[in-house]
Amino acid sequence: MLREAGKSTMNKKVLLIADDEEMNRRIISRFLHNDFDILEAENGKQVLEILRSRQVDALLLDIIMPEMDGLEVLTEMRADAAFNHVGVLVATSTKEKTERTALSLGADDVVSKPYDPVVIRKRIDNIITVKEIRTQSRQLEHHELEQLVQEHEAEILSRIEVAQDKLLQLTNIIDMNRDNPALITEIANSMKQEISHSGRSY
Repeated sequence: MLREAGKSTMNKKVLLIADDEEMNRRIISRFLHNDFDILEAENGKQVLEILRSRQVDALLLDIIMPEMDGLEVLTEMRADAAFNHVGVLVATSTKEKTERTALSLGADDVVSKPYDPVVIRKRIDNIITVKEIRTQSRQLEHHELEQLVQEHEAEILSRIEVAQDKLLQLTNIIDMNRDNPALITEIANSMKQEISHSGRSY
């Protein structure tokens, strides 16, 4: 079963509820439909189908599901960088003891069943906020790196051209003085000192 609850709204984040128990999905959907656009799935295969076809911001993922369980879903998600932006809140019961495994497979947080909608909403809000901050940070770092490269590109190219000219001149001098090893040694030592000084100037 694949079910979409409510009408899609541009301003809302999209939450995918994955649980094989329809009553559990209904409880969360009714409580959160004003805050999120809700999608529903009852097994792991449906979760991956939705993730590959829809924009999803957060996933409430039950561990025990038919066909493909929550841990298998996490394993598939971890192997595909296209899912990195999806925040994952894993739901476990006290009998499962899978919290550490879920977190090691990439889950962002874990919540216990039976569901407490207030706790789930808070955890999901926190996960989405952290994901957005990390994304903005990566974008800022990339932008700053591009700016740095652009600022120093002309200087780097100029230094390369100067170095090439000097290398050509030295090659010509060496060619003309092959019978003077002492002069060639002196030139080599001079080159070493200049390269060392140039390296410290960066």
